[in-house]
Amino acid sequence: MSDTTILNIDEREAQVLEAIHAHDEEADRPEPTTDNKCRPPVPPTQRDIAHAVGLSLGMTNAILKRLATKGFVTMQRINGRNIHYLVTPTGIELIARRSYRYLRRTVGHIVRYKEKLHTWLEEQVRTGVTTVILVGESDLDFLVEWCAEALDLTFHRSEETHKLAGGGTTGAAGQLTGASNTTVVLMSEKLSSPSSAATGNSGAVSLTDLLIAES
Repeated sequence: MSDTTILNIDEREAQVLEAIHAHDEEADRPEPTTDNKCRPPVPPTQRDIAHAVGLSLGMTNAILKRLATKGFVTMQRINGRNIHYLVTPTGIELIARRSYRYLRRTVGHIVRYKEKLHTWLEEQVRTGVTTVILVGESDLDFLVEWCAEALDLTFHRSEETHKLAGGGTTGAAGQLTGASNTTVVLMSEKLSSPSSAATGNSGAVSLTDLLIAES
């Protein structure tokens, strides 16, 4: 399967295809009934699929027809009203290829983020920085901690974002309002970009600005 084939499917089509496949995989693990007999797997109906992806029946119907035309889905008419849908081998291959491409992109992003963060922290170390504080919940906290340890920096986490504009705090959070030249404050990518007025610390840096915005 070529990359052109993967690109020849939009996000809604991919969501519908993956919903059918997920239903099929769940059906392959039937639970026994009260009489200890397993129910045979039942392919999803159009209504099942629409509910799973949060689309209207009309939109789901149109997408299913496109997927069938492209050879990713087969339709089995049960009766005059009901049609069941199955993912074809080509559709399964497409899902696997999309998942691999997503994983490859994610790994690539992580490598770039780590290199950029390590380089930036190295520059901070040369100016005398010894401590890194990460403020807020972050999906990149493991990278910040890894880079800090690699450079022998003290690493702290702080969830106390509401204290950034205040004063008198103690511990890691307390350093936020009076950080010296030996401390850098990194704001989670899930928080708004900091300003010195909001944080009381002109050294606060957003992970979004530092790593993500330019990637």
